[in-house]
Amino acid sequence: MKNIKLLLVGILLPIFSYATVLVDSDFEDGYMGGWVPKMSNECWKVDGDSTLQGAKNLKATTLGIADSIYAYTNVTYDLGTYTYEWKFMARSTISNLSGGNTYWFWLAADKNDFTDLSIKGYVVGINYNNESDDKLSVWSVNGTSVSKIINSGTTIGNDILAIKVTRSSGGVWTLYYNQSNSFDSMTLGGTATDTSITNGLTTTGPYFICTSSNSGKFRFDACTIDQTSGSIPAPIITSSQGTNVSTYVNEVVTFDITATVGAISYGGLFSTNKPSGSTFAEQTDDFPLSSIFAWTPNTIGSYTVIFTSTNETGDTTLTVNIDVEEVPEHKLWINEFHYDDVGADVNEGIEICGKAGINLSDYTIYIYEGDTGNVDSGKTKALSGTLPNEDNSNYGALWFSMTGDMEQGPEGIALVKNTPEEVLYFISYEGSFEANDGPASGLTSENVVVTESGSDPDDYSLQLKGNGSSYEDFTWSEPSLRSPGLINTGQSMKTKGSVFMIN
Repeated sequence: MKNIKLLLVGILLPIFSYATVLVDSDFEDGYMGGWVPKMSNECWKVDGDSTLQGAKNLKATTLGIADSIYAYTNVTYDLGTYTYEWKFMARSTISNLSGGNTYWFWLAADKNDFTDLSIKGYVVGINYNNESDDKLSVWSVNGTSVSKIINSGTTIGNDILAIKVTRSSGGVWTLYYNQSNSFDSMTLGGTATDTSITNGLTTTGPYFICTSSNSGKFRFDACTIDQTSGSIPAPIITSSQGTNVSTYVNEVVTFDITATVGAISYGGLFSTNKPSGSTFAEQTDDFPLSSIFAWTPNTIGSYTVIFTSTNETGDTTLTVNIDVEEVPEHKLWINEFHYDDVGADVNEGIEICGKAGINLSDYTIYIYEGDTGNVDSGKTKALSGTLPNEDNSNYGALWFSMTGDMEQGPEGIALVKNTPEEVLYFISYEGSFEANDGPASGLTSENVVVTESGSDPDDYSLQLKGNGSSYEDFTWSEPSLRSPGLINTGQSMKTKGSVFMIN
């Protein structure tokens, strides 16, 4: 059998974000929006000089006085539940930053008066707490108790600075920066874990300290703050037919692929390398997501199909192996029969099952007596009809009444192709024996092991159950409610293996 592997090479999938945008300020409309300026002379304005990004930004105006200038906007944070990302751009055109000329940004604070000595929260910037090393850092602040949790080690001058800070719901802080007006290809400034403050934080905003000769030399722009749930797991992908599927050449193979997330989440479901001629509609929406894979292979071989689901937390892959085999010469078998019940003989018969479209006119059923090994005189059944396609499975069944022809065992049933004569199956119930005449002469019957007790209801029968695509894939079961002319309850066609869940 020829092996063919379909490999994923250089395929990029979209990454989805399910975030709540808390702040999005670029000041391009010329207004401060939700930002409240604080200082005795309300010294902030939106203008277009020395822009950071776009045409306008927020500027601390020139007053010619020494002071602390800040602006704030109200944001309610829950650091213990959600993941946050802060991004902004800033620039101080002061040539020499120091304790008297510096700036920082309150990521999250419990007060909108940033001069309050009892304030608590988190700060990113330069020279907070009267430092003078000009290093970009992140601090945890609880009143007069201040702890530097990240020090980038990078000295910041009067260059444009793009800053990004993230915090996971578990308290992992990460600092990124660029000494340019771009958030692309940022430099990692450091990471740390701090969970000392998680609740009561309601405010964010920029803060600028200047001497009288340096007032008006600070600009702020492109601020976004995103909140995402820290509890959203990656998707779980399942296949309705498992990860190992068997089919035959030129026979349709179809199964459902479903992606679920145990929380509110948005994402996508894709097949990254579906084989030529197959169909699988990509899905992007709120979870759960589901799509049907369908394919009619025209070449024998082993194929690997990769399915991928992605959401705001990450991505998951599921690999399904499809073995395509040559169609057997005979795709036909004995699937169900009834021979004994609690009262007079009723509903006795035999069900033939197999590939849809097979014409049964060239097949015959022979009943064998177990005590003699001979064909029971007159107890043969010439078959007719064409196997239907039931439930779009490409398989079907037909029932043939044998009332009065089937007795307590041991008895045998031979399914025979007439031209040329060939015994496809020779089974028996209540014991095994060797046939002495007829088409099965010299063959030993296969005992199905399970039996009807004589006290079973007359609408019960012995049936094959399980998953598969040929007689050998199934197992005879104890008597259960009959289903003449239908694929049995508990019988699934064409598939092998179990459903696996990958996460």
